[in-house]
Amino acid sequence: MVLAWSNSALLTQGAQDWSWGARHNRRTSLIRGQGIDWKMRFSREEFVGSAFIAFGITLFVGFFYAAIVSKLLPPYENRFLAAIQNDW
Repeated sequence: MVLAWSNSALLTQGAQDWSWGARHNRRTSLIRGQGIDWKMRFSREEFVGSAFIAFGITLFVGFFYAAIVSKLLPPYENRFLAAIQNDW
């Protein structure tokens, strides 16, 4: 929708604005004018926090599978999975 609006705005500007650079600059300025910032603002602290959360969720899912779900499944023929299933 922004692309169509920016192209119609370009039609009113004249022939000198039909280069790719002018269209690209006008389109990005229109997007920025709407308050959309395309630069990712993701600090190191947020990244480390997100990594800890993802790691914690992964560990919890693994523990939940090993402690509860594997006990409810039929016996495995795979030795590793059978060891997890029969660890109590």
